[in-house]
Amino acid sequence: AGNLQATPSTFAVMIRVFSDDLSRVDALHQEAVTRGFSDHPHIHTVVLHAYATHKDGAERLNNYLESLPAWTTDTYKKDGAERLNNYLESLPTWTTDTYNVLLNMYGKQKNQEKVEELFQKMKLDEHVEMSDVTYGTLVTAFARMKCSDRVHEVVEMLKSKEGAVSPQFYSILAASLNRMGDATGVDDAWEDLMASKLFPDTEVYNQFLSLYGRQHNPQKMQTVLTSMMKHVPPNPVTSTTILDMLGKTGRIYEMESLFEEMKRSPDTQPT
Repeated sequence: AGNLQATPSTFAVMIRVFSDDLSRVDALHQEAVTRGFSDHPHIHTVVLHAYATHKDGAERLNNYLESLPAWTTDTYKKDGAERLNNYLESLPTWTTDTYNVLLNMYGKQKNQEKVEELFQKMKLDEHVEMSDVTYGTLVTAFARMKCSDRVHEVVEMLKSKEGAVSPQFYSILAASLNRMGDATGVDDAWEDLMASKLFPDTEVYNQFLSLYGRQHNPQKMQTVLTSMMKHVPPNPVTSTTILDMLGKTGRIYEMESLFEEMKRSPDTQPT
C-alpha cells in the first residue's frame, strides 16, 4: 500500500471533514502553516468556512490555544467573530471563495451592513471575479433582507456578464423572489430559464414545482412538469410535491390515482 501524500488539497479535505471540531481544524491548519501550505486558496476557503459556521464557544480549547503562537487565548475566548476577523486579517489576498463564504454567512445573519460592504468591496477588487455562486449568494442574501432593489441590481449585473449562467441560478433567483412575495418575478425567472436554452436537472425542476405548489398554482406546476417530462426523469421529490398540491387543492381522486401509478415505478415512489 502506498502512503497518502501531504498536499494542500489533502489538508483542505481533512479540515473540511473535521470542520465541526475546531481543535482539529486548528491543529490541521497549524500543520499546514508549518508545511508552507497556508497561502493555498483551498486552505483559505475551508478554514474560513469552519470558523464562519461553527456555533460553539471556544472555552474547551483554551489549553490547546495557549500553545499556538499565532493566536492569543483572549482572542479565542471572545467569540467566533473575533476568531474570523483575525483570520481574515492574516490572509494576503481574498479569493472569490472567500467572498462567497462571507456573503453566505452574513446573509444568513441578515447583516445588511456587512453584505453591502462585501458587495461593494468585491465590485472594486480587481483580483477576483464574481462567479455564478456569488450572484446566487447575493440574491439569496438580499432577498432574506427584503432588499428588492439590490436583488434586481444583482440580476442586471449578471445579465450584462459575459458567459453562461447555470440553471441553478434561476431556481435560486425564483426562490429568493418568492421569499419576497414576488410571484411575477418567479414567473419571469421560469420564462428566462426556458428562453436560455439551458438544460435544467431534476433538482431545478423540483424547485420550481415546489415554488408553484406553495403559490397554489396548479397551472404553472403542470407547465413545469410537462417540460420536465420531456427532458429529465422525475424522482420521489417530484412525486411528493405533486401529491401535496393535489391534496391541498382537493383533487383527491387525481391524487390517489397518481399515487397508485407512481408506486409502480421505483424512480417515482413518493417519499
